[in-house]
Amino acid sequence: MSEEKVEKKPHTGSSLGTLPSGSTSALIVIHVIESMHCGTGESRDGIDAVIAREAHTRWPIIPRSQMKGGFRSACCDAQYHEDYSAAAKEDKQNLKRSSINSTNEKLTAVFGPREIAEAEDAHSGAVRISPARILAFPICSHRGVFAWITCPEVLLQLKRNLIARRMSSLLQFGTETANCLPNTFPNLDFAAGEALFADDAAVAFLRETSKCVRLAELTFKQKSNTECDRALSQVTEWFNKFALNTDACTNKDFKQRLVMVSNEAFSHLVRYKTEVVQRNSLDYDTKTVAKGLLFSMELLPPETLLYATVRSEATRGTHVMAAQDVHKYVKEQLGKTHNVLQFGADQSKDAGVSILKWNNTPAALVRGGRGSR
Repeated sequence: MSEEKVEKKPHTGSSLGTLPSGSTSALIVIHVIESMHCGTGESRDGIDAVIAREAHTRWPIIPRSQMKGGFRSACCDAQYHEDYSAAAKEDKQNLKRSSINSTNEKLTAVFGPREIAEAEDAHSGAVRISPARILAFPICSHRGVFAWITCPEVLLQLKRNLIARRMSSLLQFGTETANCLPNTFPNLDFAAGEALFADDAAVAFLRETSKCVRLAELTFKQKSNTECDRALSQVTEWFNKFALNTDACTNKDFKQRLVMVSNEAFSHLVRYKTEVVQRNSLDYDTKTVAKGLLFSMELLPPETLLYATVRSEATRGTHVMAAQDVHKYVKEQLGKTHNVLQFGADQSKDAGVSILKWNNTPAALVRGGRGSR
């Protein structure tokens, strides 16, 4: 008796068949508008609540869990306002954000279920969001109010991240081969006290025969040669295209404030020049500090620029969406908030308000679909 051969098909999680394989990626740049605290629950160096930092560089980050939470919260708020506007008058008072967060099919499919009642309901979300890493950091300046600082290692880390995620097209800001972030930074072996900045920088001043910038307590002399000037121009053009949100005035302002310092100087400034505020709560009867409620908190200052990558895949739950539809949904929902999100603690005090800039890759990245996992 011959056995009947049954062709095995990959499980798709739905009866609608296998979705086209692939994923869609984007680079997002976060411009911090209000001071932000994305903490870890740790205390260090006399500060009761410090911000999250990379273990190997000690540079500030927004952890991936807080990134995803910020995205989900913004999408949920956008859906709430949409449902509230469409609801009948008698139903408006019963509409709650928490119910949308738990029951909305698209939100659950994209970000994963908020609560898992049964094992078969469990599935991961379709959006992969990296931690947000530092791109440029604001520092008070002797001239021009403040400067944005970056360093070669920050830009090389950015390049490594984009190349590893097959997003190297976002390193190119023009049609010419030279119009991209430098592969290396020639002659940027900064001597002590040297930095790279434009000749017309608003933060620069003349000391004797040398142009200088004074950032916090540190003074830097201008390092200038043909290769350095070309590298600075390439970095500025990249920021103008991919990192800055607004108009030509902002782009010009950024060019006049950008200072590239050594890796060591950058590490020192981003470790020790964040904001630190004291928080307390008064006892209403005695008007003295309530027990245990005087503490210090570290904050990431306004004007900080960070970057992260977002990768969208096909959904895994019963609500089927292709990768491109997931990407479109997230982008459209955030667009309803004008790409303004909040990250971290103290959101009721308007802390952590940030503006996002989306940079899509030219085409979907070809990866294995569900059946190849």
